Amino acid sequence: MVSKFEAELLGMHVGDGTLYRVNSTLVWELRGDLKEYGYYHLHVLPLLKKIFKRDFILKYRSGGKNGCIGVQTCDKRLTSFLLENEMPIGKKSHIIWIPEVILQSSVSSKYFLRGLFDTDGCLRFDKVDYPRIEIGSSSLKLINDVSLLLTTFDLRFHQWVDRRTQTYRICVNGVKMIKKWMKLVGSSNTKHLNKYLLIFKN
Repeated sequence: MVSKFEAELLGMHVGDGTLYRVNSTLVWELRGDLKEYGYYHLHVLPLLKKIFKRDFILKYRSGGKNGCIGVQTCDKRLTSFLLENEMPIGKKSHIIWIPEVILQSSVSSKYFLRGLFDTDGCLRFDKVDYPRIEIGSSSLKLINDVSLLLTTFDLRFHQWVDRRTQTYRICVNGVKMIKKWMKLVGSSNTKHLNKYLLIFKN
């Protein structure tokens, strides 16, 4: 059993986290675009503090066009928590999945989806009145697990293979379904929240 905060952290890790070994030490990182500084400062750091009862710091990292923002730590409680919840060490993009403890709980799965969406999902609209939430992965297992949760919440979706990028993708689309997602799952990332308000304001 995991708390809603722990479930969201697992979603964030599956989305943009990395667990790797340096010599005999396990290191965890979570990175995002520099534009997501507010999300990391106002949500990610407080969430980690709630779970592990200590302060974490943000670091500017190399990567991407202009660098990125993120958290890097060797905290054994955090790395042990990830291992206890089936998270692999090393490259995970093709093999990652949703932990069984998440799949078995409707409450935990909502917060997991929020963490995944906030770190590795996008909200956009291709034409008027057709917004869509989309998540992509190199892991078919992950996308199949996400589809299982969406079915449980009665959220209609489309699933396909993007041949150009060799990734598996899933999306929830349409005004009704997007509103339902935001009510059931929600978002803690101002990037998504501001876009959602803009779309539905217009």
